[in-house]
Amino acid sequence: QEGAQAAVEQALNALECALQEGVPGDETGWQALMTGAFAAAAEAVGRLAKAAGMPARAFATTLACAAYGGGWLAAGQIGDGAIVAQDEAGSLLLAVRPQRGEYANEAYFLTMPDALNYLVVYAAEYPARGLAFTSDGLLRLAFKLPAYEPAPQFFNPLLAFVASTAQPEQAAAEL
Repeated sequence: QEGAQAAVEQALNALECALQEGVPGDETGWQALMTGAFAAAAEAVGRLAKAAGMPARAFATTLACAAYGGGWLAAGQIGDGAIVAQDEAGSLLLAVRPQRGEYANEAYFLTMPDALNYLVVYAAEYPARGLAFTSDGLLRLAFKLPAYEPAPQFFNPLLAFVASTAQPEQAAAEL
């Protein structure tokens, strides 16, 4: 939990700082922005482990991030969750799919020494109106396997509910 919290906070901070300098206008810019956010998150977890006098693997975490601006969607991930986007017409896009290791139940973690080698980034012009992040625990419910096609009967009501709420805190509690 501590590793995940440190990673998320640092990734969001890095994305916010980078976007204050301007929104990238091409795939290369978004790739660099997302890679920087993941590198900052990995460093934050490393500092946490060092301060605790423990190995980084004691704070193992996966990480998924997304940003939208200037008509571009960027999504990055190290791990076994998924990010799904919905466009203005209601169509669903699997932006990043779960990463699987060589063996069942094997995942990649931000705390691995070569973690950034496993970073997958999607960056493209896309008219997003909604985003959903899922953990590996929802894969069988939220996707048509083995193709990992987003299941509309799962995502459409979820994204409609979130879009209709005026109070994000209340929506989070209801979810």
